[in-house]
Amino acid sequence: MKKYLSAVLLIFTFSVVLAGCAGKEVYDNLYNNLNTSKCYVQISDSTENKKDGETFYDYNLTGYDKKGNAKEIKLSERKKLRKDAYLCVKLKNDGEAMSWEEVKQEDLPEKVKEKFEIK
Repeated sequence: MKKYLSAVLLIFTFSVVLAGCAGKEVYDNLYNNLNTSKCYVQISDSTENKKDGETFYDYNLTGYDKKGNAKEIKLSERKKLRKDAYLCVKLKNDGEAMSWEEVKQEDLPEKVKEKFEIK
């Protein structure tokens, strides 16, 4: 009986620890997604900056959310982005860019297409 109880207790403890680790990851992903917004930008000219021997390309862009509201976006990347490419930028609530991905012109929301004067 002691062996059975010890085995059950060990399995229970292991399950709680495993669920706690997975729960933190789920919470972090949920929290990050709830406190972000998306904005669409079109890449224009960049400013090249060198810092500590590394080259960075800074972009000051006007982006639009899916409703067409304008936001000023600042991106800094180690590689030069393709001119005239469209990006979906994930922003924190304070407006800081967290991540981005390139999107096709036809995948842009209609209000954003209007702002970029796409037919």
